[in-house]
Order: sequence, then C-alpha cells, then structure tokens
Amino acid sequence: TPSSSRDGYIVQSGRRVSSNLLRHHTVRRGWAGTARPPAPQQLDLFTDYEVWYKQQQAEKAALTKERRIQQETLLNIKGKYGKNSILRGLNLAEGATAILRNQQIGRHKA
Repeated sequence: TPSSSRDGYIVQSGRRVSSNLLRHHTVRRGWAGTARPPAPQQLDLFTDYEVWYKQQQAEKAALTKERRIQQETLLNIKGKYGKNSILRGLNLAEGATAILRNQQIGRHKA
C-alpha cells in the first residue's frame, strides 16, 4: 500500500516515487482508452433533431461496418499469405523489426 511522506514522495514496494510524477501520470492517463466528450453544439428551432440523430447513428453504423470489413479483409489476407503480406511503409525502413518479429515464434527463430 502506498504511504505518503512529508518530503513529497510516495514509497511503494520499496521505491520512492515523486508524488508530482504520480499525479501527472494519473491525470494524463485519465483520457486513455476513452472517447472525449462531444464538443458543444448550438441548437436551433428549425432543425428536426430526431432526423439528425438518426442520420448520425446511420453514419456511425456505416463507418463501423466499413471498418469491420477492412479488418476482416486484412486478417483474411494475412491468414492466407502470412503476416508479412501486408506491412506499413515504416516497417520497410532501415532498422525496422516488424518483419523479423513476424518470423519468430515466442520470440525465438522459427
């Protein structure tokens, strides 16, 4: 269990960690993995918001479906032709390790 001390450090499992660093890390990770709240929107009396909401939901569903189809296609290609069949441009740069890692099994040479 972390215990606080007077000099601004927290001792946890035998290590001294600055409480400012820990607080900063916690605050920065607050948004990690979560969607940001929607931006404020100006409402008016002339817009039918039920239709607008249905359109937004339909667009969101279409994007989700398209993304799923893309992911399934990539997985099918990689399954048929191997992991190195589809790579990003950075994976071909000098010093890149993706191709080597894809050829390993459990971090050992295959």
